[in-house]
Amino acid sequence: MSIIQSDRHFVLESADSAYCFTIPEDGGLPVNIYWGAKGIALQDYPDAEQRQKQCYSPALKERARTLFNELPVFYGENMFESALKITFPNGVRGADFVLESQSVSDNEIRLFYREKYENINLTLVYKIFCEGRIISRSIEIVNNTNAPVKLEKFASATWQIPEQYAKRLTNMHG
Repeated sequence: MSIIQSDRHFVLESADSAYCFTIPEDGGLPVNIYWGAKGIALQDYPDAEQRQKQCYSPALKERARTLFNELPVFYGENMFESALKITFPNGVRGADFVLESQSVSDNEIRLFYREKYENINLTLVYKIFCEGRIISRSIEIVNNTNAPVKLEKFASATWQIPEQYAKRLTNMHG
C-alpha cells in the first residue's frame, strides 16, 4: 500500500487496486482520473485528459471536469447532481471552495479547503486501511460562522461510471 504524489496528481494504491485524482490548476476541488486495477508505475495511470475522453456522451465532454469532480458542490456551473449543497442564512444556496493546504502521510491524504465567501472549512480525507485492502474517502465540514447553515445535501461523493463499465454494472450498494 502506498500513496504516490506527483505535482497535483495523487495515486492511492492498495494491495490490488488504485484510486487516482488530480487537483485543478485553479486550486478547485479534486477531479477523479482513475479507479481500478493497480498499475506497475505512475505512468500506467491515465491523466485528466484521458479521463475526459471516457465521458459517455459527446454533449457532456465539455462538462467533464464538473462530471468527474471528487466532491461536486452546488454552485456556479454545477447546478445538477451534487454531493454537497449548503444554504446560508442570507439565502445563498451554493459554496465555492478553494484549496488552502494539504498533508500527505504513508496511508492518508488530507486536503484542506475554505469557502471563498463564508467562514466554512472543508477537509477531504483519503485513507488506506486494513493492510492496504480498503481505500476510504470522507469529508469533514466546520462552520466557523456565528450563524447556522443548512446542509441540504451531505454525501461523501457522487460516482460517474466510466463508459467501459456502464454496460456491465448490474448491482451496486453503499
